[in-house]
Amino acid sequence: MSDWVSIDGEIMPASAGRVPIYDRGFLYGDSVFETLRTYSGKVHAMGRHLARLRSSASRIAMELQISEGELEEQIAALLKMRPDEDSYLRLIVSRGDGEFGLAPDLATTQRVVLMARPLPQRDEGFWRQGVAAISLTEPGHRRGEAVAKTGNYLTNLLALDQARRAGAHEALRFDASGQLTEGSTSNVFLLRNGRLYTPDLSAGVLPGITRQLLIEVANTIGHEISECPVPRNWVVEAEELMISSTLRECVAVVSLDKKTIGEGRPGAVCLALHAAYKEHCLGQS
Repeated sequence: MSDWVSIDGEIMPASAGRVPIYDRGFLYGDSVFETLRTYSGKVHAMGRHLARLRSSASRIAMELQISEGELEEQIAALLKMRPDEDSYLRLIVSRGDGEFGLAPDLATTQRVVLMARPLPQRDEGFWRQGVAAISLTEPGHRRGEAVAKTGNYLTNLLALDQARRAGAHEALRFDASGQLTEGSTSNVFLLRNGRLYTPDLSAGVLPGITRQLLIEVANTIGHEISECPVPRNWVVEAEELMISSTLRECVAVVSLDKKTIGEGRPGAVCLALHAAYKEHCLGQS
């Protein structure tokens, strides 16, 4: 058994993990979460992830009852159960459970769930070949929305479902005015006239940890990334297009809605950015 879970600090095989049916994360998606990973056994960017977890909680009027230090201790204890492999980690804090009903103040003690499993392995061809994506327009999305990473993930799930049904890896989402926001499970970057761009946070995008690190790392290889509104035509006409996330790092999008992006293969800038990011992550481990 290589999948382990910690529930409020109690560690057990994942198959034995249980939460009550009245847990608000289960009933209403009333929870916040983070996806983390390790490099050489060390959790990557843990401080940034835990800070974003607290920020997400505050945006849904849930002040975390557990400290960052306690979370770090629980993560370290869980990882000791699988010391020989790099791990995928999911950290969930639910508002908890209590008297049945929708009102948040019916909850009592928050519940902390940690899951650790082997890091999904991808062949290097994933990054060498790139991926296909589709575009989706979401009329209800508006600029200026503050985004929290919550368990209410249905919109993302449905966007990804449409991508998979179309034979694509990811769905790139546009708001009612045709501005790019993000992928269903990723942030988006593009190369236009030799310059890198990514939607600014006012577009209502999740402030991705990998997104922020890529912005920082890009400067080290001579590519400043501008954060600004990104219209649809910029995406369609991009010289290079790429997505980022904790597990995928940085990967090229080589086709959008079955139309070729750039030369139809990962471009030099994307490959250089991914290599620099990977070097940064391994250097921090």
